[in-house]
Amino acid sequence: MLDFMKQYFPKLLAFVVAILIFIQVLPSDYDPFNGSGTSVSTVSDNPLFWSKEQVVDYYKKAAAATDGKSVQTISVIELPSTLNSFKLVINSALAAASISTNGITGGYQNLTASDLTSARAFKLGNYIYVNLSPKDQTDGIYGKKKEGTVGHVVDVLDGVATAVQAIGLPAEYPEGSVKLDYKKAYAKNVKINAQTGKIESGEWGYNLYVSVNGAKLSKVTLKDINASFAYKVKYPA
Repeated sequence: MLDFMKQYFPKLLAFVVAILIFIQVLPSDYDPFNGSGTSVSTVSDNPLFWSKEQVVDYYKKAAAATDGKSVQTISVIELPSTLNSFKLVINSALAAASISTNGITGGYQNLTASDLTSARAFKLGNYIYVNLSPKDQTDGIYGKKKEGTVGHVVDVLDGVATAVQAIGLPAEYPEGSVKLDYKKAYAKNVKINAQTGKIESGEWGYNLYVSVNGAKLSKVTLKDINASFAYKVKYPA
């Protein structure tokens, strides 16, 4: 008997847990025997059953209702081989340069379901948790901070050309000479108070892949320069 329990108990336990989870997500007045019970509109009150559009709408309202500060950080994933020896120093400098901004990141006001590959929500206690996965985004040198599939969820670079001009260096950017790819973007574990409708915590981010080939900086042509960075935002700061 003991050997039997050792062999089958894990499977039995897993089965019981699965049944309990299933019962938890069923509407409270669900009756499997008479076919009556909760209407479709009531089922949709459970975030597990929300459509992508419903998740987006709930997230946008919560983001708009939330104030306070977020903190932005960036770290190096990969540098051109000539700079690899400076990776630790650069990461230290970037960590020290983390900044705080007001409110929730991204141009969420313009976020739509079509910007996302997935949008999911679930309820735990008095909180609703939202997870968003934006589609990849590619910009050139004149990107806008809160535009694009990723920019609607997380701030992207706001006009690299403007930053270079501010340094005072002459620069030329032939078409396609600078490419910024935003990949693996996310908003995860965004914790929203179901009573106040405000975000209490969350994390946003993406990997940024920079490719420069043919741009000129101070009359020097830049060729085959590739680097990647991890960008993160946390709320609250």
